[in-house]
Amino acid sequence: MNRFLILFILLSGCLATCSVYACSSNCVDVQMSGNIMTVTGYNAKGEAVYIKTVSIAATDSSSINALSTSDELASSTSTGSDSSSSTTMLANGGKVVATTYSFTTTTSIVIVTFTAIYDASGNLLSLDVDRKEYSRFEMAR
Repeated sequence: MNRFLILFILLSGCLATCSVYACSSNCVDVQMSGNIMTVTGYNAKGEAVYIKTVSIAATDSSSINALSTSDELASSTSTGSDSSSSTTMLANGGKVVATTYSFTTTTSIVIVTFTAIYDASGNLLSLDVDRKEYSRFEMAR
């Protein structure tokens, strides 16, 4: 009986530490893997209700390919200040949270912005993800 109780305690402890969610509920989680950013919005039940995967690599690499065949040049590196966030309170008690991540590549600046809207109770109502790419400079020939 004691062995069963000890096994039960160990397993229940593992369940608490081996959770699937990066955040518990009504939140937005950002995961980075190489040049891929995944933005996930969770509802009050902890279910993923919004998932968007965004590439932060440069998309127009024609000028890079003219100079070199190396894929290494197109990889992204984070800028010194790679994220910022702002919160705006709404008249009904809700809030809008806008978070911006910026990355540099050899030819461009990639900006990923996500906007989360919460109601007065803190429930996630909407999540929008936008990716913009701007040319840093024109390649000299």
